[in-house]
Amino acid sequence: MIIVAGRHGCSRRLSTHLLFACAAVCLAFPLPGCGSRGSVVHFVKGVVTLDGVALAGADVGFSPMVPGKGLSAVGGTQEDGSFTLNAVGASPGRGTASGDYVVTVRKFESQPTEPFISYEERGRDTPPPVLTQSSKADPAVRSLVPEVYGSQQTTPLKASVSAGKNSFRFELKSDAKPAK
Repeated sequence: MIIVAGRHGCSRRLSTHLLFACAAVCLAFPLPGCGSRGSVVHFVKGVVTLDGVALAGADVGFSPMVPGKGLSAVGGTQEDGSFTLNAVGASPGRGTASGDYVVTVRKFESQPTEPFISYEERGRDTPPPVLTQSSKADPAVRSLVPEVYGSQQTTPLKASVSAGKNSFRFELKSDAKPAK
C-alpha cells in the first residue's frame, strides 16, 4: 500500500492495484496529439540539379496541395544534390505522409552591401566610415535558384508520395517560367 498525504495533514491509503489500473487506462487511451500515434510517414529521397549540375546547399520543401491532406516536410541537399525529407514533427529522414505536394527549392547567397575595410587598411589616422541607414541593413540576399522554384504559387514542381519508399528527381532550369 501507498500512503498519500491529503488536505489538512490527513492521509489516505491507496492500493497498489488502483495505481496500476490508473496507469493502464492512461497508457491505453493517450491524449490526442500525444505519444507516438500520428500520421504515418513514408520515406522520401531525391536529387535536385540546376542545368544538369547537382545543386548543393538548397532547401527542398514539400507542401500539401490540399490543406490537411499531407504533412509539410523539408530537406537540405548534399554536395551530390541528394536530399531526404523530414516531416514536421517526425524523426529526421523519415519522410512525409501520402499525398500530392507542391515542391519548392530555394538557395540563397548573401553579400555585403559595402566592402569591409580593416583598421590596418584604413590607416591609424583615418576615421572609420560613417554608418548610414543603408549600410546598417542586412547584407544583400541573392537567390541562386530561379525564383519561380521558390514559391508555392509559381513552382512547376509537383510530387505524389505513396506508401513505401519514394524517390524523386527535380531538374531545374535557369530559364524556367512560372507554372500556369
